[in-house]
Amino acid sequence: MIKKHTSVIATLLYLLATLMPAQAQTSANLREIVLGPSDRYTLPETNEWRPEVLTEATDRFADVRVRPKQGQALSLTLYFLADPLTQARFNTPDKIAATVTRNAEPSLRQSIERKVTLSPIRVHGSYGSLSVLTAAELRGAPGEFRYQTRGMVRISPEAALGFTLLSNAIDTTEYRQALDYIYDFIQRPRPTAAPATSTRPQPAVVEEPLRKPPTAPAPSGAQPATQQTRIPDPVRAPTAPSVDAPLPKPVAEPPPPAPAAVQPVPQPAPVQPAPARIEAPKPVAAPAPTPAAAPTPPAPAPQPAPAAPAQRAPGDKRDCLNLPSNAEIIRCVNSRR
Repeated sequence: MIKKHTSVIATLLYLLATLMPAQAQTSANLREIVLGPSDRYTLPETNEWRPEVLTEATDRFADVRVRPKQGQALSLTLYFLADPLTQARFNTPDKIAATVTRNAEPSLRQSIERKVTLSPIRVHGSYGSLSVLTAAELRGAPGEFRYQTRGMVRISPEAALGFTLLSNAIDTTEYRQALDYIYDFIQRPRPTAAPATSTRPQPAVVEEPLRKPPTAPAPSGAQPATQQTRIPDPVRAPTAPSVDAPLPKPVAEPPPPAPAAVQPVPQPAPVQPAPARIEAPKPVAAPAPTPAAAPTPPAPAPQPAPAAPAQRAPGDKRDCLNLPSNAEIIRCVNSRR
């Protein structure tokens, strides 16, 4: 029994001893670069590349050299740069292109090219630029390369990655693998998850048929009706009435509504124009005449003497008119005939 427990413990200790170096080796091969709260980049050691951190400042920058594990055909240096929105030094393609041009211009003296030619980088939804210069002379010294590739790519909304790739050829598999190693640091946008749709079948909607209204019970002693009006089914077409059944009376259409009396629109009373006021012309004062000498009045004409009253003859009937009564006038007139 004791031997059995001893063998189990020895087996566990062996497994722990085997797993601990592997775990230590895995954590040692993974180095993390921190440029911000959401900008963390792991430097993996692959079968082809061995990364080595040269300088580092947390939340600011990091310089990393990547060497191939076999041969000396390539040399790659990475420059991780924090670029928050408050700085915005490399947040547009034009700014990145200007930075690559400025960094490549000092190498024009030892190159065949006379100016820096840029090629755009469009990969994983990001942007950047790179330039390739060819060395004019090669002395055959170790660590000497014919081509120099400088570039920069935006790897997140608040970080950029510059690189210098030295090689003796630019059309080989190793060269393309080195560029893929650089582009793998670009943060991919996360796809938006589509709303989950239920695959459970929905129950079919069953329409309930129209129910017939209940009929009142027939009074006692009444004869049962021989003809019954059938309510048509709302789903199926109604059946034609029987020949023996009386035809339904046509329903008289309601008379059209009488047109509403049109009330005359009251017309506004005509506005009589006010009579024009005619002002009388003001009298013009005539000039005062020049006073003339008063004329001498003419002498008065002689007045004729008044005629003497005519004398009436005695017994004249006109004297009777002065009597006070008619009877006296009549007797006076008759006496003087």
